[in-house]
Amino acid sequence: KEHSEEDLLAEVDDELKRYSDIGGKIVNSVPQLEKILKTVESPLEFALDRLQGFDSDIKDLLETELDQVIQLIEWCNESGLPMMSLDIPTGLSASSGTNENDNTLLIKSKYLVSVGLPLSSALNMYKFGYFEKGNITHYLADCGIPRRVFNSKASLRKFDRRWFADSGTIDLKVV
Repeated sequence: KEHSEEDLLAEVDDELKRYSDIGGKIVNSVPQLEKILKTVESPLEFALDRLQGFDSDIKDLLETELDQVIQLIEWCNESGLPMMSLDIPTGLSASSGTNENDNTLLIKSKYLVSVGLPLSSALNMYKFGYFEKGNITHYLADCGIPRRVFNSKASLRKFDRRWFADSGTIDLKVV
C-alpha cells in the first residue's frame, strides 16, 4: 500500500509522542541537549549515532541541517562518550565507505551495528584508515530477514546460511 506524506508525518508524530510519554527528550540543538543533560539523574553511558543512514549522506543535507549536524558531530566527538553507529558512521558515504567531506565531519564510533546484513562499503572504512581494526567493534544484528529471501535471487544466495543461532547479534571480525 502506498502511504501519503500526511500518513507518514502522522506516524512519525505518533512515535515522537510515545517516545515523549516514556520520558524521552527531543532536542533540536546542542545547547538544548546540554541543558537537558544537566537535569538528568545519571550520566550518559553511550550515544547512538543515527544522523545519517545507509541511504543518505551528509552532503545531501541543506545548509541549515548541515550546520546542526556539524555541531552534533563535534559534540559527539568531544563528549568522550562511546558512540554506536548503525550501518555506517555518520560522515562516511554509505555507498563507498569513504569520507568525501572534511575528516573532522566523522563520528568516531566505538561500535558499529549492521542491521540484517553489513554494507559492503563498511569494509572500506578499514581499508582507507578511517577506523583501525580492533578500535571499533562491529556487530551484525538479526532483523528477521526470512531465509526464503536469500533463495529467491542468485545474488543473495551467498548469504544463505545461518548467521544467528541462540543470539540476536554476532560480533564480526575484520581480517
